[in-house]
Amino acid sequence: MNIVEAFSNGRRTIDGSDYEPDREILITNAIEIGRRLKEAKGLLPHGEWGKSLKESVSERPTG
Repeated sequence: MNIVEAFSNGRRTIDGSDYEPDREILITNAIEIGRRLKEAKGLLPHGEWGKSLKESVSERPTG
């Protein structure tokens, strides 16, 4: 398979293995969200993280 076939196929890599771009994007975004949450937690005084989450995060599903 050449590179043109790989791009036109959209579901395989050049070596013929499965390619899951949605999964890769999901994992990358989840890791970045975790990093940002950890950074935000570090900015708060000890014991304030739970309170801050309750005040700023909606429990309602979106969509």
